Amino acid sequence: MSKYDQWIILFFSCFIVFGSYYCYDIPASLNKPIHKYMNTTYDEHQYQLNLLYSVYSFPNTILPLIGGILVDKYGTTTTLIVFGILVVFGHFIFSIGLTLKSFPTMLLGRFVFGLGGETLEVSQTSIVSEYF
Repeated sequence: MSKYDQWIILFFSCFIVFGSYYCYDIPASLNKPIHKYMNTTYDEHQYQLNLLYSVYSFPNTILPLIGGILVDKYGTTTTLIVFGILVVFGHFIFSIGLTLKSFPTMLLGRFVFGLGGETLEVSQTSIVSEYF
Protein backbone atom coordinates (compact mmCIF):
# COMPACT_ATOMS: atom_id res chain seq x y z
CA MET A 1 0.00 0.00 0.00
CA SER A 2 1.37 3.38 -0.99
CA LYS A 3 1.77 6.37 1.31
CA TYR A 4 -0.91 8.16 -0.71
CA ASP A 5 -3.41 5.36 -0.01
CA GLN A 6 -2.58 5.47 3.69
CA TRP A 7 -3.25 9.21 3.82
CA ILE A 8 -6.56 8.75 2.01
CA ILE A 9 -7.59 6.09 4.54
CA LEU A 10 -6.56 8.35 7.42
CA PHE A 11 -8.46 11.29 5.92
CA PHE A 12 -11.70 9.36 5.52
CA SER A 13 -11.40 7.55 8.84
CA CYS A 14 -11.49 10.97 10.51
CA PHE A 15 -15.03 11.40 9.20
CA ILE A 16 -16.30 8.14 10.71
CA VAL A 17 -16.92 9.76 14.09
CA PHE A 18 -17.67 13.28 12.81
CA GLY A 19 -21.44 12.74 12.77
CA SER A 20 -21.39 11.11 16.17
CA TYR A 21 -19.51 14.02 17.72
CA TYR A 22 -21.82 16.50 16.01
CA CYS A 23 -24.94 14.76 17.34
CA TYR A 24 -23.39 14.43 20.79
CA ASP A 25 -23.32 18.22 21.20
CA ILE A 26 -26.79 18.93 19.78
CA PRO A 27 -28.50 19.29 23.20
CA ALA A 28 -25.96 21.86 24.40
CA SER A 29 -25.89 23.82 21.16
CA LEU A 30 -29.69 24.02 21.11
CA ASN A 31 -29.92 24.64 24.85
CA LYS A 32 -32.08 27.77 24.76
CA PRO A 33 -34.38 26.74 21.88
CA ILE A 34 -35.01 23.36 23.53
CA HIS A 35 -35.68 25.09 26.87
CA LYS A 36 -38.26 27.34 25.23
CA TYR A 37 -39.77 24.51 23.17
CA MET A 38 -40.09 22.08 26.10
CA ASN A 39 -41.60 24.84 28.30
CA THR A 40 -39.83 23.85 31.52
CA THR A 41 -38.39 25.87 34.38
CA TYR A 42 -34.74 26.84 34.20
CA ASP A 43 -33.69 24.42 36.96
CA GLU A 44 -35.71 21.56 35.51
CA HIS A 45 -34.25 22.18 32.07
CA GLN A 46 -30.68 22.22 33.37
CA TYR A 47 -31.31 18.97 35.22
CA GLN A 48 -32.75 17.38 32.07
CA LEU A 49 -29.91 18.66 29.90
CA ASN A 50 -27.29 17.20 32.22
CA LEU A 51 -29.23 13.96 32.47
CA LEU A 52 -29.14 13.66 28.66
CA TYR A 53 -25.34 13.73 28.78
CA SER A 54 -25.19 11.37 31.77
CA VAL A 55 -27.39 8.77 30.09
CA TYR A 56 -25.06 8.88 27.07
CA SER A 57 -22.05 8.34 29.33
CA PHE A 58 -23.41 5.51 31.51
CA PRO A 59 -22.95 2.71 28.95
CA ASN A 60 -19.57 4.13 27.96
CA THR A 61 -17.96 3.37 31.30
CA ILE A 62 -17.70 -0.30 30.27
CA LEU A 63 -18.82 -0.61 26.66
CA PRO A 64 -15.61 0.51 24.90
CA LEU A 65 -13.81 -2.40 26.56
CA ILE A 66 -16.45 -4.80 25.30
CA GLY A 67 -16.41 -3.00 21.95
CA GLY A 68 -12.74 -3.84 21.53
CA ILE A 69 -13.47 -7.51 22.10
CA LEU A 70 -16.32 -7.33 19.57
CA VAL A 71 -14.05 -5.69 16.99
CA ASP A 72 -11.52 -8.49 17.44
CA LYS A 73 -14.16 -11.20 17.25
CA TYR A 74 -16.42 -9.94 14.42
CA GLY A 75 -14.11 -7.65 12.49
CA THR A 76 -13.87 -3.93 11.93
CA THR A 77 -16.37 -3.69 9.09
CA THR A 78 -19.20 -5.51 10.85
CA THR A 79 -18.79 -3.66 14.13
CA LEU A 80 -18.43 -0.33 12.35
CA ILE A 81 -21.79 -0.89 10.66
CA VAL A 82 -23.52 -2.07 13.85
CA PHE A 83 -22.18 0.78 15.98
CA GLY A 84 -22.98 3.29 13.23
CA ILE A 85 -26.56 2.02 13.08
CA LEU A 86 -26.86 2.39 16.86
CA VAL A 87 -25.67 6.01 16.60
CA VAL A 88 -28.13 6.86 13.83
CA PHE A 89 -31.03 4.99 15.44
CA GLY A 90 -30.34 6.54 18.85
CA HIS A 91 -30.30 10.06 17.48
CA PHE A 92 -33.46 9.29 15.50
CA ILE A 93 -35.22 8.24 18.73
CA PHE A 94 -33.91 11.39 20.43
CA SER A 95 -35.31 13.52 17.59
CA ILE A 96 -38.70 11.83 17.82
CA GLY A 97 -38.72 12.41 21.58
CA LEU A 98 -37.92 16.08 21.07
CA THR A 99 -40.65 16.42 18.44
CA LEU A 100 -43.19 14.78 20.76
CA LYS A 101 -41.88 16.75 23.78
CA SER A 102 -41.31 13.42 25.51
CA PHE A 103 -38.30 13.59 27.79
CA PRO A 104 -38.27 9.82 28.54
CA THR A 105 -38.10 9.13 24.79
CA MET A 106 -35.25 11.62 24.49
CA LEU A 107 -33.43 9.77 27.29
CA LEU A 108 -33.95 6.44 25.55
CA GLY A 109 -32.54 7.90 22.34
CA ARG A 110 -29.47 9.24 24.09
CA PHE A 111 -28.92 5.87 25.77
CA VAL A 112 -29.07 4.00 22.44
CA PHE A 113 -26.87 6.70 20.92
CA GLY A 114 -24.41 6.12 23.77
CA LEU A 115 -24.33 2.39 23.05
CA GLY A 116 -22.84 3.12 19.65
CA GLY A 117 -21.06 6.45 20.15
CA GLU A 118 -17.79 5.63 21.84
CA THR A 119 -17.63 2.08 20.54
CA LEU A 120 -17.75 3.55 17.04
CA GLU A 121 -14.48 5.26 17.92
CA VAL A 122 -13.03 1.88 18.90
CA SER A 123 -13.78 0.62 15.38
CA GLN A 124 -12.28 3.76 13.86
CA THR A 125 -9.11 3.33 15.89
CA SER A 126 -8.90 -0.27 14.70
CA ILE A 127 -9.00 0.89 11.06
CA VAL A 128 -6.26 3.45 11.63
CA SER A 129 -4.03 0.98 13.48
CA GLU A 130 -4.50 -1.60 10.73
CA TYR A 131 -3.02 0.68 8.08
CA PHE A 132 -0.38 2.51 10.11
